[in-house]
Amino acid sequence: MKIGSINTNGKSFDVWMNPESEEFAHIGEVVRFTADRKTHSLYVWNFSAGHHGDVSVGMGLGDSAGSILFLKGAATKTGEGAYVMSGSDFLQSFVGRMTGAEKKFLSNLFNQDWDWVDRYIEVTEWLNRCRERLRA
Repeated sequence: MKIGSINTNGKSFDVWMNPESEEFAHIGEVVRFTADRKTHSLYVWNFSAGHHGDVSVGMGLGDSAGSILFLKGAATKTGEGAYVMSGSDFLQSFVGRMTGAEKKFLSNLFNQDWDWVDRYIEVTEWLNRCRERLRA
C-alpha cells in the first residue's frame, strides 16, 4: 500500500508499506527497503529515488544504526518476478576486521526473525550467507 511521499533535499518520492506483488511494478526493478521487526512493516521505495536516511527521517522511524529491530537493504527483481535482497550498504560496511562488539551486533541482527519479510522480498538466503561468513 502506498503510504505517501517523502520530501527531502528538494525532491519528493513515494514510499510503500508492505506492498503486494502487483504494487512493485509501480516502485521499480531495483528497490531499497527498511524492515521494522517490531511492527512487521516493510517500507519500500525506488532505489534511485532516495536513501535509507531520507525515509528514516521522513517517516520518523527512529531506526538508529545500532538497532537490531531494523533491516535495511536493496532488492532486485529476478526473471521470475520475485524481488531478492541484493545488498545492504550498512551491513556491507562491516567487511574486514571487526571488533567483538560489531560481531555481536551482527550476530544478534542476523538471528532475529526476518522470515516475515520473505513474503515481500526474499531476504533469508542473503542473510544466511552473511551469517555463515560471520562465523568463518
